[in-house]
Amino acid sequence: MAASFHAALLLLFFLLSAVAGRDHHLVVENGHWHVFPGNEDVLPDNARRLPFRNTYRDLIGGLENIPGLPLRRAASLRAIGALSSYDAGATGEEAMRRGVATLSMVLTQALRLRPVGETVSSRWESGEARVAAEHLPYIEHWYTMSFEVLWWRRTGRWDSPFTELLRRRAGEALAVVRVIANKSFVQLLRAHSHGA
Repeated sequence: MAASFHAALLLLFFLLSAVAGRDHHLVVENGHWHVFPGNEDVLPDNARRLPFRNTYRDLIGGLENIPGLPLRRAASLRAIGALSSYDAGATGEEAMRRGVATLSMVLTQALRLRPVGETVSSRWESGEARVAAEHLPYIEHWYTMSFEVLWWRRTGRWDSPFTELLRRRAGEALAVVRVIANKSFVQLLRAHSHGA
């Protein structure tokens, strides 16, 4: 099952790469580039600015709504369809928002966080793949956990400025995080200011 999930994930990534550039802009089948607010300088001047930011708050009303996103193969394919056919002048903005959130979970959070990846992997073809509410803090604080793990690796101490925020031991962060963001303290603060 895990092998078919990873093969499907690679296929999704390949399909999405035809639709999306990096995490801050999208190109769709109509040939227009779409960019999230705040990243306009990355794309050509004729890129169309999306009417929402790339945060869970803007996409689905907040982090607390993530458990409502289906993360199965069929839902991911629907999300790719919504992304590839999005036209700013037509209807479909809500489907676009949910599509970005769904693929963020399936392609990004599933790779970053072991519990999310296991949920998606084990229920990719059948079953109900949804993120459990108890895993939401991992999504919200992934950058912080990454910073904590790097700090611990560098110093051998679990006592950086954000240790109290996690209120957990190093072992939990190491057990949960698959991919670590190597961010500076300033970049970490910036990531927190943008919110989930």
